[in-house]
Amino acid sequence: MMTRQVEFTDEQKKAYELNDAELADLEERIRSVSETATARLVAAGRFTDPPVSTACLRCICTGFTSKPHHAEECAHCAHLRTSHSGFL
Repeated sequence: MMTRQVEFTDEQKKAYELNDAELADLEERIRSVSETATARLVAAGRFTDPPVSTACLRCICTGFTSKPHHAEECAHCAHLRTSHSGFL
């Protein structure tokens, strides 16, 4: 099966480059905040060190279970997957 070659305009390429840079920055920020949140919960005795839980970093739900048709949302608390340790 042959793959169709797609030509992008300079404007489209630039848009993808900007999106990539901004999303990479956001991912790093989420990772940093998650590490701080996890450390805070380890210090408070909620998690072991290193944490092996998929519990939410924002509430006391028991762990990430995706809602049907909403794989990024927890069935227990409705927080996004990124709010749960082990999913970053």
